[in-house]
Amino acid sequence: MEHGKKRRKNLINLRWFNRLLKWTFGRWLKRVYHIEVRGLEIFQTLRPPYIIVANHVSTRDPFWISAFVPGPVFWVGSDSNMRSSLMRWLLKLVGTIPKAKVIPDIETVNDIVQVVRRQKGIIGLFPEGAQSWNGSTLPLVPSTAKLLKLLKVPVVQVLIRGVPAAMTASVQGEEFW
Repeated sequence: MEHGKKRRKNLINLRWFNRLLKWTFGRWLKRVYHIEVRGLEIFQTLRPPYIIVANHVSTRDPFWISAFVPGPVFWVGSDSNMRSSLMRWLLKLVGTIPKAKVIPDIETVNDIVQVVRRQKGIIGLFPEGAQSWNGSTLPLVPSTAKLLKLLKVPVVQVLIRGVPAAMTASVQGEEFW
């Protein structure tokens, strides 16, 4: 190791914890929200590393998507979600990569590159950079395209539709959060 360079620790994403979440919380989400998925056959041949990009319409998006992805996903999420020590601990267990909103964040980029190149992991991100509150697509963050080009790995596009109706139904019936 060169003088002055810090050696980065591997980000953790506990496979057993992810399996437990998929088996419990994932099943609950599928049942409550009646999720319909198309295109899962891509995961029969695709092996990590790869990146999942999706529109961001709900706080549940990473959970909904992860319930159908075969391996653990390192989601890029707002650092504001990590203010509580309990949430920080839980989000670190599932490999969340914290990102400061709206500003360039070189540490986040370095973490993403590390997961893809060294750990051969799956990255999940929302190129809009923020959650839409009405279901419409927000403008994409231009630097996301540069990052995807830099990484040179397959990109899986996920489109989430019908969430406002599902969220309304959940408010009238059974609500978890």
